[in-house]
Order: sequence, then C-alpha cells, then structure tokens
Amino acid sequence: MKRGLRRRATTSNLAADTRSPKTIRLRFSLSLSLHRTPIIVPLSSDLVSPVPHLLASNLPPSDAERIIVQDAIDIVSAQNDAIIATSKALGSQKLDPAVTRRLEAGLEFVQAHRNVLSSVRLLPPELIAEIICIYSDSFLLHSHPHIITLAKNGVIYPWALSQVSRLWRSTALSLHHLWGQLIVDTCLWKSNQPSTSFLGLFANLVDRSQNAPLCIYFCTPRDVQVDELRPIIDILTSHSDRWDTVYLVSTYSVIKAFEDVRGRLSSLRRLYLSFTGEDPIADQEPIGMFEVAPRLTSLYLGTSLFVGKVLLPWSQFTVFLDGGDSSNGFVREKIVPASQSLVELQLTRLPNEELCRKWPEVQLDNLRLLLINFYSNEEEEPQDAITDNFLRSLKVPSIEEIRITNYPGNIIPPLTSLIYHSLQCTSLQELAISTYYLGEFQPGELASFLELTPSLRRLSIYLPSVLDLHRLVLNSDTPQPLLPNLEELFIFVYDSISGYEEVLAQLAVSRCEQRTSTAPSQTCHFSQATNRTIYSESTFEDVRRLQHMRIIFPAAVLCHSGHEVIECCHSGTANDLSPLAMDRVTTLKNWTPLANSLPSIFSYFWSPSPKLGMKIKRALQVSQFFSNIENVRVESVQELYLSDIHHLMYHVSNLSSSEVPGDNLYHFRRRAKALLDKWAPFLLNDLHNRRWAFQGGHSIVYVPKDGAIRRSSSSSSSSLPGGDALKSMIYGDKFYPQKYSVSWYDLQVNLQFID
Repeated sequence: MKRGLRRRATTSNLAADTRSPKTIRLRFSLSLSLHRTPIIVPLSSDLVSPVPHLLASNLPPSDAERIIVQDAIDIVSAQNDAIIATSKALGSQKLDPAVTRRLEAGLEFVQAHRNVLSSVRLLPPELIAEIICIYSDSFLLHSHPHIITLAKNGVIYPWALSQVSRLWRSTALSLHHLWGQLIVDTCLWKSNQPSTSFLGLFANLVDRSQNAPLCIYFCTPRDVQVDELRPIIDILTSHSDRWDTVYLVSTYSVIKAFEDVRGRLSSLRRLYLSFTGEDPIADQEPIGMFEVAPRLTSLYLGTSLFVGKVLLPWSQFTVFLDGGDSSNGFVREKIVPASQSLVELQLTRLPNEELCRKWPEVQLDNLRLLLINFYSNEEEEPQDAITDNFLRSLKVPSIEEIRITNYPGNIIPPLTSLIYHSLQCTSLQELAISTYYLGEFQPGELASFLELTPSLRRLSIYLPSVLDLHRLVLNSDTPQPLLPNLEELFIFVYDSISGYEEVLAQLAVSRCEQRTSTAPSQTCHFSQATNRTIYSESTFEDVRRLQHMRIIFPAAVLCHSGHEVIECCHSGTANDLSPLAMDRVTTLKNWTPLANSLPSIFSYFWSPSPKLGMKIKRALQVSQFFSNIENVRVESVQELYLSDIHHLMYHVSNLSSSEVPGDNLYHFRRRAKALLDKWAPFLLNDLHNRRWAFQGGHSIVYVPKDGAIRRSSSSSSSSLPGGDALKSMIYGDKFYPQKYSVSWYDLQVNLQFID
C-alpha cells in the first residue's frame, strides 16, 4: 500500500456511511496566524480508504461505493487545496514537516481513488476481448502467407493483460486462438535442442489454446538434427487436426519428419513451405503429407534448394505466392494450368527463361491479382528478341490488379496480348508496370494499350513518351481522352523531367482541377511567346477528376531539381527580370563559398577537420558569405527561385549547432532563419501560383486550387511563416544538401516510394 494509506480491517461502517461531505467530520484542520507564525496542524489518524478492497484489485466499484469514493475524493481534495493555498501564502516560510507529509499522503489518496473510478474498470468483456486481440495481433493471424525473416518479436501473448483483474484474466483465457500462435525458431536459440522451460511453456500454450485453430511458425538452421526436435514435432503432430496456418522453414529431413500428419490436416488453410540447408538429391522421396488437405487454399513456396517433388492439391488453390528460384519451376508448371480457381497469383524473382519456355493456354476466370517480379537486369542489354510465352498464354477476364516489375524488355506487346485475349476484361482497376527498357517503347504504343483498359482507376508507370502523355491530357484536340475513370496516377522518373515539364503540367491541370457536370474544365498549353502556361476552358463531363498525381524520383537531389523545373511552367523566368535583378540573382546564387566551407555537410565521403585553425578559417568564410547575402535586397520571388538561396538557408537553419563551425559566435542558423522570415512574404504571396508540393523525400504531388494543403497556411505544426503550406510547397519535408554538389545515386526499378 502507498505511504499515507492504511486499510481498515472492517469497512462495513464506512461503506454504509453515505452522508453528505458537509456532515462528515474532517480528520484534521488548518490554522494560520495573522502574524505568520508556524502552522500547527492537529493530526488525528492517517487517511483511511473507505474501499481498501478496491485498492488491492481492479474490480469495478458498485454504485454505492462510487458515491463513497467520490465523497472521499472531494473532501481530501479540498484539504489538499487548503494546504497548497497556505503554502503559497507563507511565501518563503516552509510548512511544518508533518503538514508536508500530510499533503503528500493526500495527493496519493486522491490519485489512488480516482483510479478506482476509472472507466477502464467498467469495460464490458466484449471490449476487453477486442483490446486483447489488438494487443496480441501477429503475422500468423494475417490473411495469407507471406515472407517472414525473424519471428522473435512476432507474437505478443496476453500474459500481462491477463493480470489486470479477474475479468481480464478470464477474458484473455477465453481467447483460445491467441494462445494457439506457436513459435519454434531454433535459429534464435543457443542450441538446437529445446530447453525444459521452453517445452513447459510450449505445452502450456497448447493447453490454453484448447480446440482453437493453431497457427505455427517452425524454423530451423541447416545443421539441425531431427532427434533434437522430436519432442516438439511429436506435440505438433498430435494436434495436426487443428493446424490452420503453418510456416515450415527447414531442411528436407526435418520437414519429412512431419510425415505422420498425412491424412490428418482437416483444418489446414494456409501453408508456407521453404527448404533450406541441404544439397539437392535427385532421388529424394516426394513431400506428400500435404497432398490430402481439403481446406488448403493458400500456398507460399519460398526459395529452396530442393529439386524434388512436393505433392499438393493443386486444383484447390486460390492464392499462390512463389518465392522464386529456378528450382521452383516444377511448381509453377503445375500451379498455373492446374489451379483454375486461382484468385491471386504472385511470382517473385522470376527467372527470365521462364518467359521463353512453352506454356499451355490457360483461362483463369477467377483471377483478380497478378503480380510478377523479375530478377534485376540493370547490367544487361535490352532483350528485344525475347519471346514472352507466359503472358501470351493467359486469359484473365476478371483481372482487377496487375503489377509487373523489372520486366526484361518491351512489356507492352505481351501485355496487350494478355488484355486483348481477355475480351471481357473490363474490370482492370490497377496497373503498375516497370522496366529498364521503357525507352524501347514506340511513341503511341502505350496509349494504344491503354485504350483497352477504360476502367483503370490507378496507374503506376515509368515516364513514357511525350506523345503518350499528351493522350491523357484533356483538351479540345482530344475528343476521346484515355482512361476516363483514372483517379490516381504515379509516374516514376529515371533522372530528370526536362523536356516533359510542359506536358506534365498540362496533364495535371486538366485532370486534377475541380470540375462540375455543367461547368467547363480548365485545360492549359504552354505558350512559347510568353514563356508561360496558358489556361483555357473545355467540357468533359464523363471524365473523372484525378484525385492524386505524383511524380517519384530515384533520389532527393533529383526530386528538388525536378520540382523547380516543373514549377517554372507556372512562374516567371530569367527573361522577366531586369539586369539589376539578374545581378542580385548572381550574388545570391554564388553559394559555392558556403559549400566549400562546410564540406562535411555538402558532400559525401568527407569528415570535418580536427584542426582548430581550419575551423576558424571556415567560420570566417561562412560569416563573409552570410554578410554578402544579408546585404542583398531581394525585390521579387523570381530572384529566390532562380538563385535557390531560400532552399539553402532552409537547410542551414535546420542543422545542429555542432554541424556549423562558429555558430555559437556568429549565429549562422539564427541568421538563416531571419532571412527566411524576411523572404516569407514573397513566397506566401506566390503560393497561389505554385502547383506542386513535396511528398516525402523523393516525390512531388500536384495540389489543385482547392487542395487541403493550401488551407494550412496558419498551421502551428511548422515553425516557418505560412505553416505547412510553405513547408510542403516550397521547401519540402526533407532537404538534402547534396543537391548543391555532384553526387551519385542508386536507381532501382521498383514501383515503390516512402512518404
């Protein structure tokens, strides 16, 4: 029990006392002399809880007990307030130690009894069960098998929550499926043989799971012996009729040791199977224990060295995920023609030679998702002569999503064949394709393919030709625009968007701005005469508004430069400035001295100099640079855009003091922030002309006139004037100094981005 709280042996009299607080005699009184004499507090006995049994448990209080507890809280709180007021009145004079102890006890009394009235004690069992299920959720309970590397922290059992109260314990014990998540990962053990304590814990979990389905993760290293794991294998085998989801990542001999489950897998629905460790042996017996599993519909076959056969109920599968490798070719050869009921087909790390071999024509009427990921081919030459027999052999009339990554050639012809042969394919909602050889496309080839997918709502693709992009623009020259139902567009860029900025701007404005059924839409074209984008009106009532258009770059430096290039379509250029203004731009743009003075910040592979003299020299150089910038009187926002000085100052203001030599003396970061504040009015007044905002570190998104980010100029989440709008549309959430230096970047052809 906490200090100052003492339980009574009998609480019947207190529990029966429900009189008003005014009629309850206070345990103590305070007196304060007008002459500031020391306080004398006549203390009777320590504070006594009216409900000591509730302080020792988490049981919910009854209605009568809640009234008693609230009365006690009110009385003691009033006493605490009186002591605190007296303490303030005394000023520098201290309270009597006994009064101080009484105040501490009173505060603890109030807090403890407020906890008794907490609504947590009143939660119904159904809500408690939901809380426990969320707390103990794990990968084993997810919809279908997927790649798992380590399971050490994969399952959190409700041990702690079961100790909250008797109600919580009984609720936790009733959720048998949470205890049925069984992890056996000997890769994390000091030895392959399970300890006595682990076997006891394992048996306890199996007992608590009762008759609930079992979700099992079983993983061993390559040097494990079957005899070492025999106790666990026997326990799992004896409950094979309850297997629901099973991950087996082990050697052939260990997996073969589960042979006794053959014919006893009446509940198995999901199977993850991966062979490791042993050299392939051609004459090994087939793995046949999963051949009879009437409910097995999902299969993940991981990368393996096993080249033998796995006997499976091929015709039952609705979900198949292939981890890749040439050794799994026999499975792909079986699954595609045999599983006519497939709904989801994922082939990862698919060897290129799989495309060229002969495939029988197959019609997968129920297939909704097709995902194919090829080996990375960045070091190889384009395979123009590749013959794709796989995609050409498929008919998928109900397909809703197609994602193909790292395709080793021109993907449009085989993809066109796939869609064309699926004549009823009007349900394709999402398409994501990437290839290193997008430049091999003929202009207009992509547009011709997209004519076959009028229902498409989400498109992810590497930057196509200008001609193909023009077909997506809404203007008077496009009587029948492509993809009228498109809502999300993701364009991935190899390096630069120079030469594409005009058509990208036209596409964004014509498809992303608000339109009504009767009002004309806004379209645009780039005027060479004025060097600006000109907007006009046209009507496309049947074309959906594009809700999200994003351009993704492979590196932050390219993202920032691409953002500046595309915004030039909406803002002025050097031709709009006077010679004096251009002189100011030249001065502002001469940020090379700063980059040279801080090589550890503005370039890779450089470490700060430990010499004091060099640090002083660099600090003086930075100070001179700031003095030159502070003496320039900027008169227009175009001067900032052309010089890029505001981005540089934004980065300097966000550095730590230790990263800027001499900052404690010359206050460079504070001076950079002052410059940003001085330039903020120019940037804020030009926000209505800005069309693109940074999203994460590598991408930009189009912001229409009614975009939510434009209404966040008063947001308090940003220290910059203008709030989040200025941060998102001018500076970016993340800023990388390497944009001011020549640097390398690693381009991966993956349709992924990180916000």
